[in-house]
Amino acid sequence: MVQRLPFLTERLFLVALLLLSAVARLPAVYGPAITGDEVITLLETAGHALPAWPAKPTPAGVSREIFRGTPTFGDIVAELQHTDVHPPLYFWLLTLWRRWFGYSIETARLFSLVCSLGALLFFYRLLRAKSLEMAWIGTAVAALAPGLIFSGTSARPYALATFLLSAAAFFAYRGSRTPGSSSMPSITDSAGMAVCCGLAVQTNYLTLFSVAAILSWSLICLWRRRKAYAIFLPALVLSIAIIALPVLARQLGARPDQESGLRPLGPEIKTLAKMTLMVTFLPDYSKDPVSYGTAIAVAALAALAVYQLLRNWRTVDRGFWLLLSALAAAPAIGIILLNSIFDKFLQAP
Repeated sequence: MVQRLPFLTERLFLVALLLLSAVARLPAVYGPAITGDEVITLLETAGHALPAWPAKPTPAGVSREIFRGTPTFGDIVAELQHTDVHPPLYFWLLTLWRRWFGYSIETARLFSLVCSLGALLFFYRLLRAKSLEMAWIGTAVAALAPGLIFSGTSARPYALATFLLSAAAFFAYRGSRTPGSSSMPSITDSAGMAVCCGLAVQTNYLTLFSVAAILSWSLICLWRRRKAYAIFLPALVLSIAIIALPVLARQLGARPDQESGLRPLGPEIKTLAKMTLMVTFLPDYSKDPVSYGTAIAVAALAALAVYQLLRNWRTVDRGFWLLLSALAAAPAIGIILLNSIFDKFLQAP
């Protein structure tokens, strides 16, 4: 199970996979359609979340000026409280990115693409840290899944949140396997995990459930050897994430009439499972041949990954698969809790 490709060949595989991932995302980056949420992102990062639209028809070139601007971080926080109710980290970074590289929607989407490729790199390193045979197979599934292509190119916080969670999971696993509680690698991995978890909560409030899964898994693994970390790590994560907790409280109270009454647990789980399979394996809404080909490739790669897992089941590190399973289940569990407790209607996997 631990046999690997030669070093150079493995690196070439990784570079080729990242290039393939970028190519698969470029049509979405330069697609003509722009969603309403992306428009909100452009306005917020330009300092015009509540724009004064012209009363009369205006040339397109003049209208686009409303997407240009250099707001302060404080301005962005103030406008988010009234328009989007999201943590500010993604919008802070994107407004800097747009100042450096341009104000078009394509430029904003390219920031998400870069974050998406970074997430794939950390996910690959997480699989390789376990010395998985053909770690590129699992990475390829994540690289080509239609749902992750969409979230990896949309001008919204999803790609940055995925990048931070992937990095946190990698640091958590590597830190749990580093010998010695006071060694520098152990300290840096644990601190890296805590910082990435805290920043993830500052990017999207729904990452709170994935962060809880990563942190719980890490504390269980480290408890016998490094009890001091049981206090230090949660305190560090909380100190970074606590600023976003008021935003979470406001979000939970937003749109109170979105859905009336509690949904039964059975239909809720069925809906989430169906949507998760759809965004992972089915083509996107464009229905073009490339999209269908990508869906078929993802299904084949997923089947190959399951085959590799079953073939090597006796030598599988149960803790490693517990971490991956927790990451896979945490978002759906969080959405079910929010839907049930706060009468929400969140269905995005």
